[in-house]
Amino acid sequence: MSKTLFSAALVGFGALGGCANSAATADATHHWESSEAVSTAQYNRDHTLCSDAANLESGELRIESLSFETYRGCMVLRGYTLETN
Repeated sequence: MSKTLFSAALVGFGALGGCANSAATADATHHWESSEAVSTAQYNRDHTLCSDAANLESGELRIESLSFETYRGCMVLRGYTLETN
């Protein structure tokens, strides 16, 4: 079974010290993994759909937020698991 990995910068808000610009330069702490081969285009469609469903702002992936829980649930329903780097 082939797996495709995708990274996302998911960093706790407290670890960033509240600085919005830090998320753009922070190393990814988690990644999405699929149990099946997923193209980058398909991942991008799934990510966009789930981001829109969760009303996430661009780059807003704070793991403790309610919006992220909605996003995570959407991704899980599409066959992804969130793994720690």
